[in-house]
Amino acid sequence: MLFHAQEALRPAWSTIAIPAGTFVDDRLDWTLNRVDGPGPVQLLEDGRPFFDSADGLPDTVRRPVGTRTPVQWVFGTPGVYTLNFDVEGTRSDGTSSTAYKEYRVFVGALADLPPEFLWVDGLAEAYDPGATATLHAKQSPTSRFTDVRWLERCGETSREVATGATYTFTVTRAHDACELVVTLRDDAGRELLRSDPALLSVRSGSWGPRTILSQGHADVLEVALEGGALKVAVKDDSGDTPVLRRPQDVLLHAKPQAEFVLTEELPPEFGFLGKAGDVVYLLPEVQDPALLWPGWDTAGVPTGVVAGDELSWRLTAVDGPGVLQLFGSDLFGLPRVLFNSADGLPDTTAMPVSTHVHANWASSRPGLYKLRFELSGGATITSGPLDYWFYVGDLADLPAYPSEEPGHRQPWHAPGRACKDPHGPRDNPNPPRGT
Repeated sequence: MLFHAQEALRPAWSTIAIPAGTFVDDRLDWTLNRVDGPGPVQLLEDGRPFFDSADGLPDTVRRPVGTRTPVQWVFGTPGVYTLNFDVEGTRSDGTSSTAYKEYRVFVGALADLPPEFLWVDGLAEAYDPGATATLHAKQSPTSRFTDVRWLERCGETSREVATGATYTFTVTRAHDACELVVTLRDDAGRELLRSDPALLSVRSGSWGPRTILSQGHADVLEVALEGGALKVAVKDDSGDTPVLRRPQDVLLHAKPQAEFVLTEELPPEFGFLGKAGDVVYLLPEVQDPALLWPGWDTAGVPTGVVAGDELSWRLTAVDGPGVLQLFGSDLFGLPRVLFNSADGLPDTTAMPVSTHVHANWASSRPGLYKLRFELSGGATITSGPLDYWFYVGDLADLPAYPSEEPGHRQPWHAPGRACKDPHGPRDNPNPPRGT
């Protein structure tokens, strides 16, 4: 609700509808918690202020029930204000009762009323490098204000990139995970409104014949039972329509934005990841739109076919510069470790059929990894070995695709070019092992 402050508006405080005896001493505490707006706000009774945002908030005043009191509202500057109130009282039975309310008030001529909403329109789910993006700043309801500024935030860097209602630019890899914000200003250049950030996603292209999956949803094990064997594909949902790919046709990618610093506040159950101050690269269980969201789906395996309606999922090898850990969360938010290459492989975990699951994928160092999984549903139902390539870090440091892929036991780096670790060289006390 938006109130327009002008001579015809006569706001008042009323507790007439509350019967006497409802609250202790027939009193309520009225509090102004916060004021957002271009200037200070005062509320006065008989010319005396009882709320004044200029000298700090919150302010509280006690008022009787069963009364109506005219209140003067004084605003220091024209514009839109948001006032946050609460009213609290103790009932006659000793229990407490509280109500919260926010009011928006516009001060000035209605022709100068700014829009209530501002947003970026026309953003695609993802762009290819070199594509042309045309975005529009939309406002509702439409106002007379047209001074629109486009701000781009990439990492820790923020800059103004354009003005006007439309922004057209050529997409580069550097735009990936950048945020665009539009602001609307009044005639004096004061900011009236700011949009929510719009996230730019840039498709990562390919690594040799492999499609790089860097953001969006992907079931990296899309499992189906066909002809008595387990068939596994990668379901890529990063585009407009899902695409099924073979594991050997993809490179899974954790961007630099996946970096996560372990803190002392983490419960000790997370100690398998490292100690406070260590860095891991984490693709989280809950989706981050800027990152790859890997999961697995066994809807293609009907119930009643394998014992216990569970497949056996084995991680048999991890070849790469660091360790790999997969873990879910229990009802209390504590980790449930599925795989941990730091303490030796193979590791085995149950994969229930007819389910769709996501977990946390953590790696200890940037670089190129090769993972080998295997699924089975008893002695005769198996997937055979499943090899996946997984890259952690900036794609600018991704080695060129080899003319011949390395063998399973041979982690590969381009000659003379190591994958960069932004935190410098680190000892790995638990080198990855496999069978």
